[in-house]
Amino acid sequence: MREMKGGEDVEIAFERALRLAGRERSLLSGLNLAGSVRILRRRLRMTQAQLARRAGLPQPHVARIESGRGDVRLKTLERLLGAMFCDAFVLPLPRADLRAVTEERLQATARKRAARSLRTLESGLGMSAQDTAMHVVRFEEQRLRLKNSPLDWDGLAERAGDS
Repeated sequence: MREMKGGEDVEIAFERALRLAGRERSLLSGLNLAGSVRILRRRLRMTQAQLARRAGLPQPHVARIESGRGDVRLKTLERLLGAMFCDAFVLPLPRADLRAVTEERLQATARKRAARSLRTLESGLGMSAQDTAMHVVRFEEQRLRLKNSPLDWDGLAERAGDS
């Protein structure tokens, strides 16, 4: 394994995994935690009782997890997967193109900040209010891109759970 420079390799691998997950979204969205545990156990030709013993859990608990009933704690998942020679790896499955979402937020943030700036500008700039506004918004967009500044996400809070 090669030396990581400030986590850059991990970030690159994460970006690749997100792109792959986005391309395979329709297939991956049908795969849930219960199905993953069941598929792995069957692939290893292991019974629920064997898996339960190896993971140090009661067999009925394994059956509940595989059937999708109830919530699974991360520690329990790690024990189950460890008993099946696997590690847990959680990867977000984006519901939208994250670059497009970020660009929309960048533009909305720029418009909001530009409107605030325009209220403080004097009217003697020699441009119409519309031209001045357009220039200020473009300037804010460029500044946000260059500085990698936080964006305004408050207006999207109600959409956070949308699919």
